[in-house]
Amino acid sequence: MNFEVDTDAFNNQLDELKEIRCALKMKTTALKDFKDGIFSHMDENDLETFVVGQHVFVKKIRSSCSWSKKKLSECAVDGVVNIDDYIAQNTEEKVVYTSRKRKRG
Repeated sequence: MNFEVDTDAFNNQLDELKEIRCALKMKTTALKDFKDGIFSHMDENDLETFVVGQHVFVKKIRSSCSWSKKKLSECAVDGVVNIDDYIAQNTEEKVVYTSRKRKRG
């Protein structure tokens, strides 16, 4: 069974794919710069939502509490953990931006 490969065509396809990936990377970077500008504008003007064309950008504050054995033992007094104190000490708030296509209808 003979198997032949057109190495020139294969290499051309690889080169074309490399160019497409490079162009995609440039466009992704440009889009990230646009989004960063929108997020900065939202922060400066204290906006919760911002609409750009068909996209809605939303600023949310998310809270998270890390639960680990080490942190629980550090918070324990006489082997007992006060959950409310633990949550108050270990909860972190983080600003998160999301974007989604606006629903019309």
